[in-house]
Amino acid sequence: MPQRAISFVEKGWAGARQFTIPLAQQGMRIEHVVKGKVADAVLAIITPYPGMRISSVSRRWYRFATWIMLLLAVPDRQLDMVIVDNERSAKWVGSSFPMLRKKLVLIQEQGDGSPRVIRDPLAEVSAGSSR
Repeated sequence: MPQRAISFVEKGWAGARQFTIPLAQQGMRIEHVVKGKVADAVLAIITPYPGMRISSVSRRWYRFATWIMLLLAVPDRQLDMVIVDNERSAKWVGSSFPMLRKKLVLIQEQGDGSPRVIRDPLAEVSAGSSR
């Protein structure tokens, strides 16, 4: 079964995209959902990797759309990672979908667009098991 990640982007797509490029290269399917309308021409430019899709949702419908995506993904059991770019979204996903807490990765986009991982429970579990 292929691995799958959903990335909810509210504060800039570059960091989330850079974070997931190595994952896509390893065969993980990545779905980025950007808050706010992004022009189709821009979406075409920023989605050059196989297995990676970037879409945008209007600010008005963003929270509802993300909730529906998670609701549909949970019973599927094919979701390996949920990536968010702010603490508020991390709290929302964790409280709305407690079964995803161990799959939740919080990143922060640096000034140069590169990602900084703030919290990665998957890495914490790996580090804990190697002791």
